Amino acid sequence: MPLLCDALPRITSLRHLSLIGNRLNVEHLTSLIAAAAGLHELHVDLRHNPAYPSAAPHLPTGWLLDLGPAAWQHGAVKAAEASAKIGGDPGSINLLQLFPDESRLIAAGSAASTRNATVYRPDASTVGVLEGHEADVVAVASDGVHIVTGDTSGSLRLWDADTLATAGQLQHSGSSVYCVAVRGDLVVSGSTDSTVKLWRLRARECVATLREHSARVSCVDVGEEAIATGSDDATVRLWPRDGGASRRTLAHPSPLRAVRMQGDMLATGGMDAVVRVFALSTGQLVRELRGHKGSVQSLALGGSVLVSGGSDDRTIKVWSLLEDVDASECATLDTHPSPVRSVAISPSGGFVASVMNGTGDADQGKLFVWRPAGTKKAR
Repeated sequence: MPLLCDALPRITSLRHLSLIGNRLNVEHLTSLIAAAAGLHELHVDLRHNPAYPSAAPHLPTGWLLDLGPAAWQHGAVKAAEASAKIGGDPGSINLLQLFPDESRLIAAGSAASTRNATVYRPDASTVGVLEGHEADVVAVASDGVHIVTGDTSGSLRLWDADTLATAGQLQHSGSSVYCVAVRGDLVVSGSTDSTVKLWRLRARECVATLREHSARVSCVDVGEEAIATGSDDATVRLWPRDGGASRRTLAHPSPLRAVRMQGDMLATGGMDAVVRVFALSTGQLVRELRGHKGSVQSLALGGSVLVSGGSDDRTIKVWSLLEDVDASECATLDTHPSPVRSVAISPSGGFVASVMNGTGDADQGKLFVWRPAGTKKAR
């Protein structure tokens, strides 16, 4: 692409760049990455190129490649799947997370036992199985360096994300861990006993217990500057990362099932079937996304794309979050034969993963990997 090549000498000092074009390809982006040493965020606008492949070049650490919602405008295809025994009650929803570099997924359960967790590649092949829990694994998290898994006995296990070797154990309480998040040295766990605990990995100790929720803590996320928790008490609370009192409470009309943060964005989902997007800095409601016919059990954010999973309507919806367009549904993935329990999206928006219940007492659950219709498989 001549214009891009001609511009390379002039973009070396940029940190953020958006590209719009109908002939962009991986080779062009690779050339740009090599030239733009100071660039950290690359947004590729696909509105003029719906057939852009989901394949992406290897990005330096800290980069964000956003393929955008237009990649999904022609729907999605199921690219891979795996079977696993998934434990916990049918409401267990924090069962899946992608590694930040998109190379692997961590999911609760395994082909052999509900007391395991499994690390998969994006093609749904198994990297390894994490064994050691003495109760059903119902919560998983990874920041790409650490893996944390939680079970129904209140136990948390720590793992090295590279080697998958065990790295320690923590005990939240005697009640079930229901959700967990990890970012750097900080682990946050939420429990059915309504408490949230903050842990420091290096010290292997609890540094704070947060007690402001009045019912089960169903979801948690850790951002750059804040912790978000959602509860069956129909509130989302925002906390400082050092474990002080909550700084803001966002009341909702129904119990919460999902919270996700990205930049200044906070997305929530719950039993009333509505996805809400707030500005973290102000607490102001920015958007309401309506389309599910049942509870929203899981959310994932990937650049300018939001993915929501609804357990009752057995669908996944892909939404556009671009500021220059109204919030809109890009695609519905409605071929799940049983309730959707967790969803995840790659940071670039190039593929979506989902976990669903088995269709009967003897049937195993499923991990599905979805890619935009008409795109090539990621390298």
